[in-house]
Amino acid sequence: MKKATRQFTKLHNTRLILKAIYNNRGEISRAELSRLTQLTPATVSDLVGDLVGSGLIKEVGVGASTGGKPPILLSFDPDSRQMVCIDLSGDGFLGAIVNLQGDIITRKKVSAQNCVGQEALEATYALIDELIQACSAPILGIGVGTPGLVNVQKGINPKSAQPWLA
Repeated sequence: MKKATRQFTKLHNTRLILKAIYNNRGEISRAELSRLTQLTPATVSDLVGDLVGSGLIKEVGVGASTGGKPPILLSFDPDSRQMVCIDLSGDGFLGAIVNLQGDIITRKKVSAQNCVGQEALEATYALIDELIQACSAPILGIGVGTPGLVNVQKGINPKSAQPWLA
């Protein structure tokens, strides 16, 4: 069994906080996060500071006081990062930019009728380049959907035996 490192513990606790904020679907205070995650208020405060600094969460207002200093409310920022999504299953290759909640920000389509091999690859690259230029936040990654299974070593779709994107 491996010993937990400080970095692993910090990552684990950061994920706990992010998950609690995301699942809350609204505004939440640091004190409530501490109660939900069972982390100390100091740990929550430090990790929330990092998350606010990275832009994943934001301070959205001040809550009602329950006898002390009013809490600063936090919320998940779904537009802090974006993902590029590509669908290669039709006559046209479809692409979209989505936020962290899967909301579509923009869509693009390139004609791909009878595209195979290098031509299909170039059409896909052009679509990806166009979508990346349209992104307004840091990109987490690129997801590609293809029709059926793809043999990654050969770069083909066994169903159609056509070369795709290797």
